[in-house]
Amino acid sequence: MNLYKNKKAVSQIIATVLVIMITVSVVVILWATITPLITGKFEEAAECRIATSAMSLTDVCLIGGTELSFKISRNSQEFDLTDLQIIIMDEDGNSDSVIYTEIQDFTVSNLPNPNNGIAITRNFNSTYINLAGTFYSFEIAPIIQLGSQNITCSSINRKKVDFC
Repeated sequence: MNLYKNKKAVSQIIATVLVIMITVSVVVILWATITPLITGKFEEAAECRIATSAMSLTDVCLIGGTELSFKISRNSQEFDLTDLQIIIMDEDGNSDSVIYTEIQDFTVSNLPNPNNGIAITRNFNSTYINLAGTFYSFEIAPIIQLGSQNITCSSINRKKVDFC
């Protein structure tokens, strides 16, 4: 008894068309899934790159135990700087941060404008920073506005804290 005598195989043309259709379907599904995940990330990365390259941190030194003196400068590149995150690390590797405008007497209008800089001396005691050890390094991260969203960029060149 020959069971396969009347069965016909799928032709090579139909098989090729099916494989192409499945491949196109998979690509469309992947594109529809991935596109929303990366939309806006390129613009965010570009703006953060502009902000971090436009700002510099200099003259960081410690006066006493918790009073820091530093300068933040900004070049002529245009971006919407809305705040700064100040990050301090102690000698044991513990870190803490504070947002610039949350510090008493610091406002958005005090942030550096294009082609400008500011010098700050401030006591970062336990009111703002909770670190038990001696301050070891200091860095800032620009917070920029992109559309209606505030984005915290990566920090700008970490500086070792020395005594003034």
